Parts: sequence; structure tokens; C-alpha cells
Amino acid sequence: MFQLTQTDKQALYNDDAEYFTDKGARAYSREEYREAVEYYRIAATLGETQAIANLGYCYLYGRAIERNIDLAIAYFEIAASMGNIDALYKLGSIFQSDKWGYKDNERAIFYFQNAIFEVLGSKEYDVDDIKNEDFLLNYPSLCLTLGQAHMKDGILQTNLKIAYVFLEKAKEGYEEALANNMKMYEGAYHRTLELLNDPEFLG
Repeated sequence: MFQLTQTDKQALYNDDAEYFTDKGARAYSREEYREAVEYYRIAATLGETQAIANLGYCYLYGRAIERNIDLAIAYFEIAASMGNIDALYKLGSIFQSDKWGYKDNERAIFYFQNAIFEVLGSKEYDVDDIKNEDFLLNYPSLCLTLGQAHMKDGILQTNLKIAYVFLEKAKEGYEEALANNMKMYEGAYHRTLELLNDPEFLG
């Protein structure tokens, strides 16, 4: 049975939403999803946008709660409306993919553009904008997705120079995450390496 510790209760008294979000994230990384969900729920109730987005992930992947794509999208939408970059990225990813049954490239582009706006302050960007923005390292999955989106047959305008620098940013961001024992990114990291070696960039 889930129980709050004395430290949890003090954090609740202090309205420390970030504390509960971080504790939920640590539980999630240990695959203790039921505990993670409870901490995310507390943080979300306190208004923490990252916790709201994280609940979206829990519903999307069925982490300790029954998978529900509609509820996942709802939580992502709430967090996205508050400028949460993870939620904006994930909404774009959901609408870009055939996997979830909601494919809509126009909506995907809308969310990706808003995610990059939250990072760069503009929906327009060039190679130098991407190279010089270290904050992107916190969002390697966004960088991977945008890199793919700018490759041939991607949903954004083909620009191989921009695609490559986004993938380089993704590689660096994933390496930082893996160094911090975030093993859930191993598959995406190897996918990034594969794309960086794609013959498309050699033409």
C-alpha cells in the first residue's frame, strides 16, 4: 500500500510540487510505476506541468494504470497549453505516427513547431540556432524527431544540414542521459547513430 513519508508530508505542507515530480521520476526510472503515478498525481494537483505530462506518458504506455490514449492526449494537451516541451513533443509524435490511431501530419507539425518555439523563441531556425542552443540537450527525443522530420520523406521541409545538426544534438543529449543511468534511451540513442550514418547525408 502506498504511504507518504514524513518528508513527503512536509513537502506537501510546503506545496513543493517539484519534489513530488522528482520523486515520481526516480520511481519511474526504477520501473516502480505505481509509486511514480501516485507522486505524479500529487505534483499535478499542485500544478506542476511536468508531472501532468508524465501522467500522460503513464496513460500512453499503461504504466501501473490501464492504457488510455484519449486520457494520455488529454494530459499532454493540458501540459502543452502551459508550455511544457515534453508534452508538445509527445503530441507531435502521437499525431505523426500510425501506431496510436490518431495520425494527422498537420497537427504533428503544429505541435513540433510549438515545441521548438518554447526552446528557441521562434518557429524558424537555421543550423547555427540549433548548434548554439544547449537547452536542446535536455530534449534529445525532440531533436531526433525533428532530425528525421527534415530528412527526405519527412513531414517537414527537407533540409539535410538542419536534419544532421538536430541528430547531432540528439546524440549528445542521449549520451548525457545514458551517463545519468537513464537506460530507457538506449534504443533511441542507437537509432540516432544509425541515422547519422545514413547514406542520405553522404550525397
